[in-house]
Amino acid sequence: MTIGRTTLSQHVAQEIIGDIKLRGLRAGDEIPAEAELAERHGVNRLAVREAIRTLVARGVLISSQGKRARVAVPAPAVLEQILDFRLSQNSMDLADLLDTRRVIEAELARRAAVRRAAGEGSMTEVDRALATMGHAVGAGGVHRRGPRLPSGCRRTGRMGPVLLRSHGNERNPARLPQSELPRS
Repeated sequence: MTIGRTTLSQHVAQEIIGDIKLRGLRAGDEIPAEAELAERHGVNRLAVREAIRTLVARGVLISSQGKRARVAVPAPAVLEQILDFRLSQNSMDLADLLDTRRVIEAELARRAAVRRAAGEGSMTEVDRALATMGHAVGAGGVHRRGPRLPSGCRRTGRMGPVLLRSHGNERNPARLPQSELPRS
């Protein structure tokens, strides 16, 4: 992945995300007040406000006047728009693209496996999608948008949705209660 400099508010935003994960907060849960976040992270409230605005813009938080910010679930379209824009600008190299796919697809596959191990879901559609992807890779096709990828890196667009469905939640597939996830 590309490494760059971050501002104080970007650093605080990352720490807020870390806090959300650590505390197991879910959509609708409140995050601590600005003053508490400023003290906890050793920054002024202005940096916290900017971090919250950044996270609201990313769809991670919801904020309204006079109330604490609450956790939100970014719409899948947000990620799609970011990736599509980066690809159209040729600002995402192949390593970034493959890292992004690896993170998303590996987690979805792991969660689908948890469901399958619990006796839920079916492997039929997964097997069919894998076969289709295998044929596409063998044909050396490339995705119609974004940078030209080497043979074997074609995006078929089939596996992600299949993994989402086998995960069991098409509206918000990346959600499984933490208690259902195996610890690694």
